[in-house]
Amino acid sequence: MPQLSRRKKILFASVTCVAVFLCCEVVARMLEHWIPPIQIDYGLGFNEDSRLFILSDGETGTLITNPAKHVSFADQKFLKRKPADTLRVFLIGGSSVRRLEDLQLLKEKLEPSKSDTFRQIEIINAGGSAYGSHRLVKVLIEIINYEPDMVLIYCGHNEFEEAEQLEWAKLDLMGVNSTLSNSAAFRVFRDGIDRYRIHLIQTDRERRALATIEPSFQWAQGRPDSWRRGTFTDESARERLQSYTANLQLMVSLCQERKIPIIIGTVPSNLFPNQIWIEFPKKYRPDFDVIGDDYRSEKYKAASSRFREILSASPGRHQSSDLENQAIRQVAASTNIPIADVEAAIIAAEPHGVPGEALFDDHCHLNKQGNAILISVFADQINQLLKTTNRESN
Repeated sequence: MPQLSRRKKILFASVTCVAVFLCCEVVARMLEHWIPPIQIDYGLGFNEDSRLFILSDGETGTLITNPAKHVSFADQKFLKRKPADTLRVFLIGGSSVRRLEDLQLLKEKLEPSKSDTFRQIEIINAGGSAYGSHRLVKVLIEIINYEPDMVLIYCGHNEFEEAEQLEWAKLDLMGVNSTLSNSAAFRVFRDGIDRYRIHLIQTDRERRALATIEPSFQWAQGRPDSWRRGTFTDESARERLQSYTANLQLMVSLCQERKIPIIIGTVPSNLFPNQIWIEFPKKYRPDFDVIGDDYRSEKYKAASSRFREILSASPGRHQSSDLENQAIRQVAASTNIPIADVEAAIIAAEPHGVPGEALFDDHCHLNKQGNAILISVFADQINQLLKTTNRESN
């Protein structure tokens, strides 16, 4: 029997591989008719060409949320050229802003009719889940080109989580992954792995939520990865705070250069242990046992003060601390911009002055009543700016 030449062997092997790939591709595309592929934001917003809004194909001159960003941002739509009589307000921040779904309440609390310039209100939500100040600078650089009349900033929970996100983004592989995602077979394989990982995270979260333990802190082994791996040190924590402060200053500077009014809000954290979903380093367990006893004994001031100390000292925290709020107040004071003191308003509204007792859903997200307070505090500052602008124009 004659032997095939080396060239023919390579040719037949290549044809076989191509045939197998095409079969896999056809099957994968059929599967995607029943199970649509997951929208992937390659680069997670860290890449320089990341765009939150893109022009709509169906509506001329209309900007829509980039479909790749739907995993992190709300679906928004607005005209690129702002109507002359419209007050256009952008909100930027993390998931706490992303979750502000009842923006009609903010419109109702604003008073554009007192201004000779604005007759309509347009509020655009640019809050991104897990977005910290580093990526929010990129978002701001984009939105200041869309004729904002005002920018509201509310961020402080995600500074350490964003550092983890940068590690997960794998920017050096972004181009390869983006190219491979043109293949349905690759997408099906990729999505299968991602769905399995999501399932593990959800299962762990449900297990912790259903755990029958005393009202104290839940010591699970899941998050945050940074504490388990020791990613963050005291030194890196100081560097993150410095970066946060610098990013806030940069955002304020960018707006002031364009003469865009800007309001920055303080960011409260849940300090009430019954509702905490985040785990702290185990070395603090004895402290939290004492804190839990103090809360049960109604020693609210002592318990919340100690919690604040631990939160500020924890490198890798996934909620704002006194340090972030001090940076917010310092930046506002040094740049002479209004501050929406959401933290003070939440503390005043809580039954015993402890953030989290009644106005939070979890470790950092306000519930419906808490969000209504947040909106009211920002609305008061917006109305003050509108009055000032109206007086100056007259």
